[in-house]
Amino acid sequence: MSTRSIIAKQNEDGTIKAVYCHWDGYPSNNGKILIENYTTAARVDNLLMRGSISSLGKTYIKRKGHTFENPVEGCTVFYGRDRGEKDNGPRTFENVKALDEVDMCQVYEYLFRDAKWFFRETDGKWKVLTPKDCE
Repeated sequence: MSTRSIIAKQNEDGTIKAVYCHWDGYPSNNGKILIENYTTAARVDNLLMRGSISSLGKTYIKRKGHTFENPVEGCTVFYGRDRGEKDNGPRTFENVKALDEVDMCQVYEYLFRDAKWFFRETDGKWKVLTPKDCE
């Protein structure tokens, strides 16, 4: 069974860019990967621009031999790039409140804002994501 999540970034104008991630949205997996590997706005932008994610990896860069069915370890698996699905690009929301109203059957939500990762369980309060949360 999957643990769905949303991975998002708040832009300077307050809008939110977000993607769906299907597998292992727990802080011990996705949270840890995000705070260890996606630490700059540029890296987060590069991750999100590729659209919806099957499973998050340490890198968004496609490695030699990587496919949806046979992913290279540590490489993010995207629905569009790696499986050829259409209409899986990132979604843009007017603000955090608009993101609150989204139902992608997610259990966790991650938001990169002010050079930090925040997270919450659905319907919970946002808090800064720390290494302790990812244990």
